[in-house]
Amino acid sequence: MSAPAVPEPRPPAEALVAVPAPRRPVGRGTSNGNARGNVQDRARRRAWLLATFGDGQTCPCHRCGLTLDDSTITVDRIVPGIEGGTYRRSNIRPACGPCNSEAGARLAHERTHHRLTTGLAP
Repeated sequence: MSAPAVPEPRPPAEALVAVPAPRRPVGRGTSNGNARGNVQDRARRRAWLLATFGDGQTCPCHRCGLTLDDSTITVDRIVPGIEGGTYRRSNIRPACGPCNSEAGARLAHERTHHRLTTGLAP
């Protein structure tokens, strides 16, 4: 019969070091999910855009004119979130995914260009 295993000694409490939680990466400056609302809020917003800018089933993209439906419409904020824009009805318009993404990338480029040329935050 073998001897019972002896557990390793634990380090003293003062030797334990608190490890900080990892920092979340900083995104593009977009709003968090709470500002966008829950699933029902977003569905109501899309339905409102379809009814206001179209016939209730379809509407055109505000930029390229592509016909959008509930599965292809995205919400474009006129005043972007990075500049304090919200998802209020007075600040949203329908856009297709490519146009909405292109606008966000353009705004990010403009902010970077402004910061590099002036040394100031936009």
